[in-house]
Amino acid sequence: MEPEVVFPTSVKEALAILDGHPGDAKIVGGATWLMRAGLRGDKLPTILVSLARVEHFTSISEQSKGWTIGPMVTHEDLARRFGTATPLRALGQAAGLSANPGVRRLATLGGNIATESFAAADLVPALVALDASLTVADSNGTIRFSVEDFLHGRSYRSEACIITGIEIEDTGYLSAHARQTMRQAGEYPVAIVTVAAKLSQDRRIEALRIAVGSVEPTARRWEALESQLIDQALDSAGIRAAAEANLGVFTPREGVDAPSWYRLEILPHLVCAAFAEIGKQVQG
Repeated sequence: MEPEVVFPTSVKEALAILDGHPGDAKIVGGATWLMRAGLRGDKLPTILVSLARVEHFTSISEQSKGWTIGPMVTHEDLARRFGTATPLRALGQAAGLSANPGVRRLATLGGNIATESFAAADLVPALVALDASLTVADSNGTIRFSVEDFLHGRSYRSEACIITGIEIEDTGYLSAHARQTMRQAGEYPVAIVTVAAKLSQDRRIEALRIAVGSVEPTARRWEALESQLIDQALDSAGIRAAAEANLGVFTPREGVDAPSWYRLEILPHLVCAAFAEIGKQVQG
């Protein structure tokens, strides 16, 4: 039996549907993860709640100190808006490199964040590195989380909730995104690194956030490496050595796409690639 698809026009209406059908209704964004449910052996819900008609959910709004992005904004839209601009470049790169053009036209920012079982989500490490926050609504009201806190609390939330907005401040950091696939661009990445850095006039690292995805089940910051690189120059050899020295903080996952050891082995290369891209931004 095919799921029923409903199109609420407000967050309140969508939450009422979810609360009225616990376990049977599920939010759907671009449905790109849902399309592969059969291959994963996942059971489809009986009701799919599309957010496509909720006002402002497909918009990108520039504020005085940054941006508010709707959860239904697609990867394609993010790549077009931020792919070449200095602010939020890592997010634009992550969106533009993800999957393939067909998926990028459908896949949404909110879906990338909310899909708990998707370890290889490209946008999530970029959001963590850029210190993004989320506004989340449930039947009790609205609350704001950092993306990091939301990721680590996803599996513990029992009540239905909806991501209503993603907020990212313009901190003046330069950022870059690097990923590794096993064979071709359309595959899921086996490891992801996003770097956001503030540099001094002499190109030393003053402030830094590094996020790693696809290596473990949930993306997270690489704080040990951040601490070691503060006040260091943009020197590829030094950055690689520091990354290699701090690999032990990860417990890499095994998978059919790549063995655990390879996910770790490729991380120093990805860190160097991201910093090299930041170096080009400084020169440009």
